[in-house]
Amino acid sequence: AVVSNFIGEFEDAFKHYKEAIRINPEFGRAHSNLAMLYYGVKSGKEAIHHLSIAADLFKQTSDEFMEKNARDLIQECGREFRLTPEDCKTL
Repeated sequence: AVVSNFIGEFEDAFKHYKEAIRINPEFGRAHSNLAMLYYGVKSGKEAIHHLSIAADLFKQTSDEFMEKNARDLIQECGREFRLTPEDCKTL
């Protein structure tokens, strides 16, 4: 997924991140990276949804740095897309 994203094959990147999450729903970095793909294509609701999941997962694993990054990005996405995390709980 990372390589696909890096070389601009975004459809493949989406597919691979979604598959990683299907296999392991508690893979915080997959949620975070998928959120950034959604952000890049201006899908704010999906971006915030996956960032919220990622932030919660990072909190569970005591990854304070990644949790803070995810929460900061939630705020940034919220401002840009005029959405709250509550708006994005379900897709």
